[in-house]
Amino acid sequence: AAFARLQQAWVGPVTITNPLSGTVRQTETIRGTFSNLRPDDTIFVVVRNASGRLYPQSFPSTIATTAGTWQVPAFFGDPGGNVGETFQYFVVVSREAALTNQLNAIGQTGGVATLPSSPYLVSFGGQQMVIAVRQ
Repeated sequence: AAFARLQQAWVGPVTITNPLSGTVRQTETIRGTFSNLRPDDTIFVVVRNASGRLYPQSFPSTIATTAGTWQVPAFFGDPGGNVGETFQYFVVVSREAALTNQLNAIGQTGGVATLPSSPYLVSFGGQQMVIAVRQ
């Protein structure tokens, strides 16, 4: 537990600077700021669909280390589907390459009910709720 707290102390905060609200298109760009990230840290936007499945998304992310900003494209539902459904999203940071690979695979293969438990996964909460509309 002390190791997990130490890992968490090394990172953050990571914030969302353009919270989406109301309705969103299928694809939106989420932007934010960060401090104290290491070169191997990866920022993910996690989208939760109406049935509760979690989809970590980070590719292709853009991190501007000198400005302390980041952006990630987020996908809300399937092309032409999920209109009117409610989604939530939040930010996590992966601090380990194997975990980053696992999160990328989860995001591309149908999501999960819960994210992997790891001291290398730091959540920044602040869930936002949106409703999907056609693009």
